[in-house]
Order: sequence, then structure tokens, then C-alpha cells
Amino acid sequence: GRLEPAIQAGERARTIKEQLDSFPFLGLDAVAYLAVIHAARQNYDAADRFFDLLFEQIEQVPMFQRSISSYLYMLGRTRWMQGRLEEARQVYTRLCEAEAASALPQAPVFRLMLRGLLEMAKRRYTEAGRTLREAASLEQEIRLPTLARSARLLLARLYLEQNRPQDALAE
Repeated sequence: GRLEPAIQAGERARTIKEQLDSFPFLGLDAVAYLAVIHAARQNYDAADRFFDLLFEQIEQVPMFQRSISSYLYMLGRTRWMQGRLEEARQVYTRLCEAEAASALPQAPVFRLMLRGLLEMAKRRYTEAGRTLREAASLEQEIRLPTLARSARLLLARLYLEQNRPQDALAE
């Protein structure tokens, strides 16, 4: 919850990565975290700049393509948070296309979580519940990075939107 120190740490990590001119994943993760932190602060202009930088870096290094699904999920979730639903749907389409080529076992979970958010946005709560329960089931079999969040937390949010606080707490 200490976002300002997190931003400073991310910027320091980017500086160190540039000085060392190695450890490409350090730079990529730092940029991804900065995008998410700025989105959490609702500083969407800064978040957009970091997302643009993130995807530029992914395009430049072919091995990064294997992990693109996690970053697409972050972008799609941010667009959903902003209410930019058409863009979130476009990111979902990219995520579905990238899932087949992804080396990450989490890719199907990311796809399902974003689909669940889009269903929630359309107030299709039954479908969203089914989708998020499927994501939560898959999630039990693998470990998601903290940055990716949790399908169970999204399911709890869905229950809150449906005025089901006890179910939300149980999740």
C-alpha cells in the first residue's frame, strides 16, 4: 500500500538495469510494476506511458513473447478499471491469440480472469461467476505471481456487486 516508495524503487530498478545493460527481465518487471502502481493511483496517463514502454520492450526481445499473457492481463485489467471496455475487449482478443504461443501455464487463468471482468462489466453475473470459478480452479494447480492478483479475489468482488457479502468473505 506504500505506492510512492514503490514507484521510487521501480525507478531505481530501471536505473540499475540501464547501468548494467543486462538482466532484461528486471527492466521489464520494473516497467510492468510501475504501470500497475500508477494505475492503482489512478494516474492513467503515467500508467499508459509505462504500458507503452513495456510492450515496446516485449517487441524488441523475442524471448519476452513467451510471457506476454501476464502483461496483457495487467493491461486489460487496467483498461477495465478505467472503464475503457472496448479497449479491454481488444486486449482480451490479443490475450486469446497470445495464449496459444505462451510458455506460461498461467496463460489460461489470465484469459479467464479478464473474460470474467468483461462479463461483470456487462452485468452478466452468472457467466462471470462460472468463468471466475473456472479460473480459481485452474489457479489452484499453479502459482500466480502476486502482481497478477487472484481469481478468487475477483470472484469475491463479483459477489459484492451482487450484494452477497457473506459469499465474498468466504472467498
